[in-house]
Amino acid sequence: MNIRTLLRSERGSALSVVPVVAIAAVIATALAATAVATISEQRTSGDVIRMESAIDARYSQYVAELNAGVPASTNPVSINGVDVSVTVAKGEAGGQEMTLEAVDRTGKTTTETRDLSSSAGTHITGYTNEGAPTWGSVDRVVEGRFATGDNSIATGPDRACILDTAGVPWCTGATVGDGSATGRSAPTRVDMGAVPAGRHFTTLYAEQTNPGVAGVCALDNVGQAYCWGPNTAGQLGVGNGEVNRPTPVLGGHRFTSLSVDSGTICGIRTDQVGMCWGDNADGEVGNGEVGQAGQPVTTDGNRKFVWLETRASTTCGIAAPGDPDAGGLLCWGRDEASGRISPTRADKNLRLTVGSFSTDGKLCALDGDRAAWCLDGFGGGGEQNGRLSRVAGGDRFTSLTVRPGTACGLTTDSNVSCWGGNSAPARVALERPAVELAVGDGFACALDDHRHVSCWGGGSAGQLGNADTAPSGTPVQTAGALRLKHLAVGPATGYAVDWKGRLYSWGENSHGQAGVGSNADVARPTIVATTTTVNAPGYTPFASFGR
Repeated sequence: MNIRTLLRSERGSALSVVPVVAIAAVIATALAATAVATISEQRTSGDVIRMESAIDARYSQYVAELNAGVPASTNPVSINGVDVSVTVAKGEAGGQEMTLEAVDRTGKTTTETRDLSSSAGTHITGYTNEGAPTWGSVDRVVEGRFATGDNSIATGPDRACILDTAGVPWCTGATVGDGSATGRSAPTRVDMGAVPAGRHFTTLYAEQTNPGVAGVCALDNVGQAYCWGPNTAGQLGVGNGEVNRPTPVLGGHRFTSLSVDSGTICGIRTDQVGMCWGDNADGEVGNGEVGQAGQPVTTDGNRKFVWLETRASTTCGIAAPGDPDAGGLLCWGRDEASGRISPTRADKNLRLTVGSFSTDGKLCALDGDRAAWCLDGFGGGGEQNGRLSRVAGGDRFTSLTVRPGTACGLTTDSNVSCWGGNSAPARVALERPAVELAVGDGFACALDDHRHVSCWGGGSAGQLGNADTAPSGTPVQTAGALRLKHLAVGPATGYAVDWKGRLYSWGENSHGQAGVGSNADVARPTIVATTTTVNAPGYTPFASFGR
């Protein structure tokens, strides 16, 4: 029998078996699929039951603590392999709502919101320093959380202020604005008695260099400026005498932004005209004269600006569209770029949009293509004759900050580049794309897309936030792996607000500017609790950072 005959004879017997084998295979597959589906359904059902049971148990535990008259803990609790976290807030109907989030070992999440008022019959009046709610009658409820918008945090060498979501500032450090000249080591609510009804603050600005000559200024929701702090020569523009609470700046002008440094204050009016007041020994007010300006005066020629900053007796701005020097950099006061007492152009016909200015005279600006330009070759541009030159490297930036001896920018591809002196920018070795950047004196911090903060540079006061005081040339993540929403820094102090509106601080605290209740430096992010003179000791108002 040859191979062809063998194949023909075997084909018939094989074909007769195929239907049986095929049917058996189909049946086996169907049975297997049914078994898998049944097991999957059982597992899914079991997971749901386990997560619901964990939520019920955590809810009962929380309500039992409330009814026992003790502060109820909102810390996550693990129940049968399910982690359940608690958030309590005022609901749309006015009652207290409790949101429970359960996460099992596989990462599956279930969220449920329940009404607390029917279970406890109480209201949150505040939080303990550990973050647990304090319960009491409705007339003691204090509303508000801290804000995370641009200029919602103002920092200086001896103080810090932050807005709550109601537009009221809370300050810590020197001259906090509560009506007393005494400094505070924890955030204290500012006295808003001089603010008309229906008004609230939207942005804050603090003295950057000399804490003895100026304090804090704010804009309200119609653009009126208020200032408080040292006022030995009437430099705040609010009249003479001690100013220990926000006081309206004279003239009734409306502003869109302010800048405060070395006893001089400048602002862009709502019609884009630049105005300055305060110390004017070197012509930094820009009105063509020297000598103290006790209230806002327009810059010489009523020049209009899109950006305006004053630093260390020098003022610079970028001219607005419609101004004869639109897009140009204008400077005046004590600076090598001008040395004039009226606005003088300091660039070569660039179309600039925004700038940043440090107290040591370093200045950089971005053009319409997001390229960076700096004075006197800063950043490797090469030019040294008091003019702007293009920063080396070709990066494009979304934001740029210049501090003494250093500049850092957030690039359009979510990286960070920094430079000092006449060296070219260098990329910072961040592990994740950056979404926010804050630069202090000799250190910087970035908030990444996973909402973690990493810092680098000097660390002698704990400003890197990694529970150490050693410097680091590469980014180190702040201790605690907190997930944060907004970031700001002072000269040597870091601040961040989380998604629940709680404030954390770290770094230098010699004046109480970290707000942690002492004057000791803080080496890791520490939750900041406000103080009150109205309620019982240990109580922290709802406007602070509890859960």
